[in-house]
Amino acid sequence: MVTKNFKEIHNNTQLEALKNEVKGNLFEFLVARQIAIVSKVESLFLKNVDSELLTMMREYESWLRQYDRNLLAKLPLLAIEMAKDLSSNIEGEIKNVTVVGKRHDHIIKERLHEADIVVQVQNIKSGDLKIVPISLKLVKSGANITTKSAGAKSIFEKYFRSYDSCLLYTSP
Repeated sequence: MVTKNFKEIHNNTQLEALKNEVKGNLFEFLVARQIAIVSKVESLFLKNVDSELLTMMREYESWLRQYDRNLLAKLPLLAIEMAKDLSSNIEGEIKNVTVVGKRHDHIIKERLHEADIVVQVQNIKSGDLKIVPISLKLVKSGANITTKSAGAKSIFEKYFRSYDSCLLYTSP
């Protein structure tokens, strides 16, 4: 999470690192909101968004407007496309969408591991509810995917093995 002094930048490396942090957080929020819009549950999504998260997103948007207006203009467009792709690959009726990536609740974080977004889905036939965790990674074209481990496969093996029907989905 970016601290209150996130505007202090001393070199280009810090600028790029901070831009990546801000970009990732805004993207998660925008994708979650777009999934909610596509699924017609936006009002519930907005009702449940933590006020601190909204404040943080406004600060990030303002900061990005100052440092990279082009990126700020593209993020919502990317989020719309990602949300459409994700929504079309989730089986069942989406009932709720939550951004969990920046939550401080340790019980939630322990259960959801690396999830950035959680979608509550109802099985159309049985009526059963299930949770679909979504982890987003923005990667520059041609770059290797690495996070806290050796790559995408190990991320799924380590953090998502408790989910019976975990599907690997990559957007084209």
